[in-house]
Amino acid sequence: MLRSADKNLRLPESELREEIVAYRVWRVFWENGDPDQAPAPRLGSAHYGRIAWEPGVPMAGEIDATRPQRRTGIHAYSDKTNMIVSSVAPCLQAAEYIVAGTVSLWGTVIVYEHGYRAQFAYPRQLCWTNGDVNILQALAAIYGCEVYEPPLQKPDAA
Repeated sequence: MLRSADKNLRLPESELREEIVAYRVWRVFWENGDPDQAPAPRLGSAHYGRIAWEPGVPMAGEIDATRPQRRTGIHAYSDKTNMIVSSVAPCLQAAEYIVAGTVSLWGTVIVYEHGYRAQFAYPRQLCWTNGDVNILQALAAIYGCEVYEPPLQKPDAA
């Protein structure tokens, strides 16, 4: 169910059953801590340490729509500019490797001015990394998503 943090915002009924494609940044980490050795890289939370996004398993977050001030759930941005300003710059200072892309959101989704908080999410496209492009290709294969070019373009905007 799609809800708004702004109680005056009315959402079209058709949006209640559709996935939302939004922008997100992930940290890249290796389970053993060393990018030069196996196992393969994993996507992780950009802001909450080493919380891994498991391949083939939707990330789940708790959403309490009756308390929109709670910040739980899976966060994503409605446009790439906000993602770049709010997530990419801080993450570049805190993580060796980051990846940006689009994510599919569904379940209960709270809508905010610059983005969303969702009950469920899964990587849809990987579009950019500050590291080796081979890492981007490896992650896309691991998560079963595509590397999309031109970078950071939503799939329905092509």
